[in-house]
Amino acid sequence: MDNMLKCYNKNLSKSSFFTKDDIICFAKQYVNGELELGEFMNKAITTGTQNLPSSEDIQKTTLLIIAVLFLQFFIQSNFTGPKIPFDSENGLPEFGFVNVIVKAALSNDKFRQNLHTTTLKALSVGGQQPYNLSDSPVFLVFSLRILEFLQGSGLSLLDESASTSEPEAAVSASNIPSSSLNQETDVVTASICWWRSRALQVQQSLFHDSSAVLTSISSALLTSELVSTFIDHSNLNSDMNQGLLLIFHLESSKNALAADIDSKVSESLVKAAKVSGLQFILTGCKAKRTKYQQKAIAALTVLAKSQDSLLKLYDPETSLAPTDVKLNDDLFLERPQYESLGNDELFQLNNKPDNDDDQDYDYQSGEIKRIKIDYSKYDSCSSGPEKTLLPIAPKEEDIPKELTELNPNEQPALANLDNIQLILRLEAIKASIG
Repeated sequence: MDNMLKCYNKNLSKSSFFTKDDIICFAKQYVNGELELGEFMNKAITTGTQNLPSSEDIQKTTLLIIAVLFLQFFIQSNFTGPKIPFDSENGLPEFGFVNVIVKAALSNDKFRQNLHTTTLKALSVGGQQPYNLSDSPVFLVFSLRILEFLQGSGLSLLDESASTSEPEAAVSASNIPSSSLNQETDVVTASICWWRSRALQVQQSLFHDSSAVLTSISSALLTSELVSTFIDHSNLNSDMNQGLLLIFHLESSKNALAADIDSKVSESLVKAAKVSGLQFILTGCKAKRTKYQQKAIAALTVLAKSQDSLLKLYDPETSLAPTDVKLNDDLFLERPQYESLGNDELFQLNNKPDNDDDQDYDYQSGEIKRIKIDYSKYDSCSSGPEKTLLPIAPKEEDIPKELTELNPNEQPALANLDNIQLILRLEAIKASIG
């Protein structure tokens, strides 16, 4: 988010897109009920574009930066935090017409409710309603509309008439580049496609069920030809190329997961693992979970290690690893204490006959009696560990040599993208058994 604000201060703060009198006037007309939301957005985008330099690439790049800025506003307001204070006194720049709308929403309950209802309605697709408690959905609506404008889409998914569109028709009307993109002339076009795919995936995340229209368009936008436009073909093995390909495969997997296409999810995650070089394995072990536990009991843990090249690609201070939160509990340890890797007790228990009279856990002995997980779904000896969602090492000798040296109690930090890859694999497993 800080990088986007720096980009705004450097490239857009002197632009009249946000602060031009005509656009501020349109914003006031919208606040006063003289313009509908769609009319206001179209007028703002058209007028703002006319006041940008005449170069088409500069116009598209500027609008793309604005669309990404709005998308980041929405993501920060709803996913990452903290809430954005639109006030120059708090260190944020003057956003012109945006401030007009925000201040009106803060001071006028009726307008705030109408703005919230209208924008959520615009985000609805195929009869599905987005999450009702979404914060500031107007930012996502603006981002999506600008990206549609940039792509020259003949169909706006924000219009009520688009709610009944079939996926194939929606893709056909979206003006998605059908031929290979030129690395020298189509970088901006490829960037627009990639960011629109991301915005659509954010929109999809607001729905309880999958939207065939959103996932179909996103999948059509996110192609291997697109990512090839950004690849440095003079140095194919560069760390930057590795990062780009990995992001592409992870986003493809995320979109396929939303679309419930299991084969595509697995295919993309296999490619992601190959590109990243992430080494990981699920294995059994003994662990203590409480402060007074005398005997370690059977447990599972994942051993994982990132490639050095991927660790160096991004600032380690921006790690996405989960933050430790102190339990401060009188009974439980802050984290399990692992012992004796490669313990196959849980895997053996899984093969024992089920007995409804058994309990899952014997509190007197501290032993697990029954674990009902079908590990065969996630590990197939015939396909090889590299083709599974979660390769398994039942015994210590099955653990790859590079991972046997890891201390399960002090595992090294993973690269941010590898953390995301493991989370996606977990989500894929959850989806397969749900």
